Amino acid sequence: DDGVKHQPAVVASVAALSERAGDAEGALQAIREGLAWWEGHGDAEGSRRARIELLGAAGRLCLKGGRPSDAERFFRQLLALGPEMADLSRGLRGLAQAAEDAAAGAAAAQSAPLRGLAALDTLDADLLEQQNPVGGSAAVGGADAPRAHSAEASVAEASVLK
Repeated sequence: DDGVKHQPAVVASVAALSERAGDAEGALQAIREGLAWWEGHGDAEGSRRARIELLGAAGRLCLKGGRPSDAERFFRQLLALGPEMADLSRGLRGLAQAAEDAAAGAAAAQSAPLRGLAALDTLDADLLEQQNPVGGSAAVGGADAPRAHSAEASVAEASVLK
């Protein structure tokens, strides 16, 4: 029977085997085929239930594969089906994870140009704060900041670098 191969458990097994074989796209394709089949088959409740399971699986697979925008799309489709509380909870968690992953990816992309400031990694922030307390008379650029550089001051400045 054609319907057996589209049962959520069978689709999940095929997807898991594909994923373990390193074929994430094949795993997602198996889930997409199952979703397409269930949209036109089975009774209304059986079809809805199967699609909820498959959409959740597709969303989780996309999250695991680093595709948060695809995961978001699947979780939004899941939520549109009006799932029961347990599925709703999983869908919302997945949607939140997709948004978090997308934001992390955007933050990483925006911070990439800043990686050229490697010297900042060698600064000792605690020591800097001790030497130049905010609001103190020796604050950087303050009116009372010392202007002369002695050998002792140069040694102190060099010790700020780790």
